[in-house]
Amino acid sequence: MIWNSPFLAAIIDIIMVFLIILSLWDLYQNRSLLKRLKIFSGLTLVVGALFTVGSLYFMDFFATHLFPKVLPSGKVMKFIENFHLDYNWIMAASNIAILVMGVLYINRVIFPTIMKLENELTILASTDSLTKVYNRSKYSEIMEREIERAKRFNLSLSIILFDIDAFKRINDTYGHFTGDQVLKTLVTLVKEEIRRIDVLIRWGGDEFICILPETNLEGAVRLAERLRFSVERYRFVNIGKVTLSMGISQFIEGDTENTLLTRADEGLYEAKLNGGNEVRSSQLSYKYPILHG
Repeated sequence: MIWNSPFLAAIIDIIMVFLIILSLWDLYQNRSLLKRLKIFSGLTLVVGALFTVGSLYFMDFFATHLFPKVLPSGKVMKFIENFHLDYNWIMAASNIAILVMGVLYINRVIFPTIMKLENELTILASTDSLTKVYNRSKYSEIMEREIERAKRFNLSLSIILFDIDAFKRINDTYGHFTGDQVLKTLVTLVKEEIRRIDVLIRWGGDEFICILPETNLEGAVRLAERLRFSVERYRFVNIGKVTLSMGISQFIEGDTENTLLTRADEGLYEAKLNGGNEVRSSQLSYKYPILHG
């Protein structure tokens, strides 16, 4: 019979080995995701094994109980004998192929889809829905990384904490929709001034933080003044002039993300007390002028 051909058997065996190696390689490439999604791989293996065993069992069942009703017993016994001798390995190979193709489908379709959804959920969880910049949940992660980098490579690191002067009055006078438009426009103006390596975070309400890697205090002051002036000269729709108050802090030995932010907040508070539209830092020496409008 054709199924007894050594050449055909060798070809099918080679195909099976190739598919199995391919599926195992895919599983290895997705090993990090598999740790979180063991149920999918386990389910595939269980279903595939049941399908393999079940198909062989039901072929035996049909041959034993149904075929005698339509065929002479001698032919039935001959069929069962041939089936076990010649077809079992074909059925096993077919089901292994189905199992392997299922694993490949999960690895190449299901897993990438899950990873994409996971990535999208991560972005949504760390992004402000209005301004599309990072929200405060991302601050600790970024600052921890940048502080470690600053320590390791002896780099400067500064932050700017700023908010809109009298933003509550804008909301109360012109409505929250207009206030939202001001925030979105503000983000656009800030992004035009900062570098790609700088990170803008919406801390809450009208308060924002700029994380400035490889930037010392003087560099942060110059950037803050450019931002302050850029916003001051811009004419916002329905409102006109809007100003910012800004506090600056530079990383020093022993700082944490909280101490760095606390000093910037102190600078912002000083700017507010001084009437707003100003750049302030408690770390500025008397030789360096306080910048204001």
